Amino acid sequence: MNSDVLKDYEDVFLVEGENDLLSMWDNSYMNTIATLGGIKAKQIEYLKNLSHRKTLILAFDNDEAGNANVSKTTRLFEKYHDIELVQYDGKDPDECFNKHDG
Repeated sequence: MNSDVLKDYEDVFLVEGENDLLSMWDNSYMNTIATLGGIKAKQIEYLKNLSHRKTLILAFDNDEAGNANVSKTTRLFEKYHDIELVQYDGKDPDECFNKHDG
């Protein structure tokens, strides 16, 4: 990951899947990272080493795996960044954007 990608953003969205990421980018949320199922070691290192405290906005799937990712990600980052959780209708961000036409 390029360490300068998120420097101009106060918030960072975390989503699970590639389609979620593409939908976020299509809707101008360029400050989004996809964990692709579960957060990876490089992503953990990158997010822990951001230059200043940010708000991580978790937009994981509304299912058991997504809930587990919320718990894990919160534990990993709560002392480094503020954590917020997106509440939306639908299975995931991609479905939500498609349901509401962006």
